[in-house]
Amino acid sequence: SRHRTRATSGRIGGGASDKAGDAICVNVILRAGPARSFSVVPLNSASQPLTPAQKQALGFEVFRKVAVGGTFDRLHNGHRLLLTQAVLHAAEYLLVGVAADPLLQKKEHKTSIQSVEVRMQGVRDFLGPMISPGLELNCTPIYEFTGGTAEIPDLGALVATRETMPGVERINAMRVSAGFAPVKPILVEYVVGSTPGQGQGEDDKLSSSTLRGQELAGRPASGGS
Repeated sequence: SRHRTRATSGRIGGGASDKAGDAICVNVILRAGPARSFSVVPLNSASQPLTPAQKQALGFEVFRKVAVGGTFDRLHNGHRLLLTQAVLHAAEYLLVGVAADPLLQKKEHKTSIQSVEVRMQGVRDFLGPMISPGLELNCTPIYEFTGGTAEIPDLGALVATRETMPGVERINAMRVSAGFAPVKPILVEYVVGSTPGQGQGEDDKLSSSTLRGQELAGRPASGGS
């Protein structure tokens, strides 16, 4: 079954509340503002990144290897939730594929998309405080939609949104054809936006293309900082 997570008032959906005696918590930092921006940092009681055992104690299913992909342009709240969920399900290896030029050709306002180097650095900067010593982060450009995930034999899970779920299904079909086990989809719900056109739905979600359009129109971007 798919794991469904949702941004709610100060909690990471899909986890559990602090367990008495375990001294384990998930610190969620909320910065109130018109854009409803937030930063989610899962830490243990010693303000260190969660270990796999601590993630499991909080109710997250943990996999040795997890992957997630995206454009990650102008890193916004939806990206932050997606990346945080990927960390919370990963034990030893986290692959973050950042879309390179061949995957950007149909994007709105594509000439305003940040360089792949800038976008990868933004991902690394955000994930840095969450990466435990035993967790390897591989943030790399990808040039086709699978990002190599169809060819990693022991990949356990792919983090996705409703928009990218068809891609996960295609990847799983490719994996089965190659003799590999399908990955488990971890479905993350859309984050609610703060302006018309940035809501929660197939056509009304927080998106980088909307933020790029706002910047080109001379309006402040409202996706969170």
